[in-house]
Amino acid sequence: MSDEPVEMPPTGERRHWVRYPCNLETLYQPGDGRLDQRWWFAKVRDISGHGIGLVLGRRFSPGTHLTLALHSPAQQFSRTLEVVVVHAQPHAEGGWLIGCSFVSVLTPQELQAVWAEQRLAQVVESWEPTVPHT
Repeated sequence: MSDEPVEMPPTGERRHWVRYPCNLETLYQPGDGRLDQRWWFAKVRDISGHGIGLVLGRRFSPGTHLTLALHSPAQQFSRTLEVVVVHAQPHAEGGWLIGCSFVSVLTPQELQAVWAEQRLAQVVESWEPTVPHT
């Protein structure tokens, strides 16, 4: 996975912001995010200040409200976010690719906290310990 932001192709594209590829897990719940209700796992595919791409095990129709719990321990960032489903399509590896818009736009600092956590994870995953020569 590249560390570079993904510029999406202009064909039919209406976005005006950069999406950053991710491979993070989060929790989500349909509706307003009640603690006494069940939360489900989701994979974050990409994120921008205005929206997020998720891979979920089930389909949600456009207009559906979801609540996400994003957490970044390395950046001391934890936030519950409301999103609205914009589109849903089958994902090549199973499940559904769900594109969502944030109800409240992420600040640059919040976006940086999530992206910094992703970059740290990429470094750790690709790190190979070196054996000292004796």
